[in-house]
Amino acid sequence: MERCKFCGAVSEWDSPFCPVCGIPFEKTKKDLDPEEVKVWHTARNVKVAGSFFIFMAVFVLIIGVIAMGASKMPIFLLIFLVLSLFLFKLGIDLRKFRPWTYWPAMVIAVIGLLLSLRGLNILGILIYGAILFVLANKRARKLFIGTG
Repeated sequence: MERCKFCGAVSEWDSPFCPVCGIPFEKTKKDLDPEEVKVWHTARNVKVAGSFFIFMAVFVLIIGVIAMGASKMPIFLLIFLVLSLFLFKLGIDLRKFRPWTYWPAMVIAVIGLLLSLRGLNILGILIYGAILFVLANKRARKLFIGTG
């Protein structure tokens, strides 16, 4: 079992290549060709997007606690707790390049971008636009389907 130096994936087979990014295990950063460097940067950016979803889960949970305190209705906490758990699981699995996370992350990023555009929220436009830019990349899609 070997861990990839570039995307962090663990290989359970005796293959010389990473099952996620397709970069050979024995290569160092200096030995990478330009396409492999792009795959490495894409993998790193997808992990940052996953970290953003984890941060968003914590933020949604805090908002849920505040909403429950303001309205005295526990249903708000339950709704925000379920949404927070989903976003947390999405962020963790996005960082591990699980295939099921690709489309939910894209949908959430599109909804966030549309809502940010509607309200002219510049920070939201930049964040969700960057997430869409990273996830809509053809190299990112290859990371999720495992063809490297």
